[in-house]
Amino acid sequence: MKRKPSSPLTRLINSYHALLGVYLLLRLLFGSGWWWLGVLHTFALWLFMPLLLTTPLAFLLRGRRTRIIAVILLAVGLVRFAPLPFGVITSSNEAHDLRVLTFNTWVENQQIEESVDWILAQSADVVILQELVEGNLSQLSRLQTAFPHNAHIEGSVQIFSRYPFLEAELVTIDPADENWHGRSAVRTVVDIDGRAITVYGVHLSLPRREQPHFNIRTSINTLDFILRYDETHRNRQIHNLLGYIQAETNPVILAGDFNTSHTSPIINNFSEIGLRDAFLTVGADWGMTYPYLPPKYPMIRIDYIWYSSQLRPLRMQVGEFIGSDHLPLVVDFSFN
Repeated sequence: MKRKPSSPLTRLINSYHALLGVYLLLRLLFGSGWWWLGVLHTFALWLFMPLLLTTPLAFLLRGRRTRIIAVILLAVGLVRFAPLPFGVITSSNEAHDLRVLTFNTWVENQQIEESVDWILAQSADVVILQELVEGNLSQLSRLQTAFPHNAHIEGSVQIFSRYPFLEAELVTIDPADENWHGRSAVRTVVDIDGRAITVYGVHLSLPRREQPHFNIRTSINTLDFILRYDETHRNRQIHNLLGYIQAETNPVILAGDFNTSHTSPIINNFSEIGLRDAFLTVGADWGMTYPYLPPKYPMIRIDYIWYSSQLRPLRMQVGEFIGSDHLPLVVDFSFN
């Protein structure tokens, strides 16, 4: 008996499933070995989003194999790439010992006064800001009044604290050379009522090179970013950060703009040395933070607050739009 040929829609779904299978195989075998594979890793969640539509369709069409593969791929996408927090179960109403806020204020922020109003209203103990550049420094005195202790990289990262610093320094995470200006992080040791907590503030490099991979010029920002995608400097900064953090004996908080999607393989290196992602512990939604521009639906998560096991997160808030293309994060911690 002749088998009835599959419908065009079934063939289309099967082709999509095959492409996802090839992507997963390449990810397993080669990691981020090629720049274009790194691009796919950055947006891996969105590669799997069509499964929310194709999986129900597969059950309406003929083909048992198509249904099985759809369910398997959907499960892989949910477990591996969907930012599924456990905060509904683990968040707590108990009083916090430390409140940490991180926010990329953005160089083009036209609402910097409102941004600082919001920051001050959160009653944070430690604030890590990125891109508080010259045009926004009119608000610096307000921050310094509320947070008398400050360490910073000019135009890059600033750490503000209500508590005094035992140590404050800039640490090199990507040395400068004749072709590169270098990159540093801010390291402080904060004295919180007799407890020493090491706080790192970071703004890692955008994974982008000066020249495109192909001789193509475009005014489309997204396409230009893809054509110039390069993780070399950012990944070097992450590896060097890992070395600093592994040498710490105090509890550690690492926060800022990592310019690294939660689906990029290298982000897992932080958990491999014992740090934990506050969002995955006490987040209450998908936690996307960037880019918050029209139509104002951030697509990826690149802002993080990591913590070591001596601390316990109680709850997390993804802030509202206050003039930046990033959304801020606020996490309450208690001491274990």
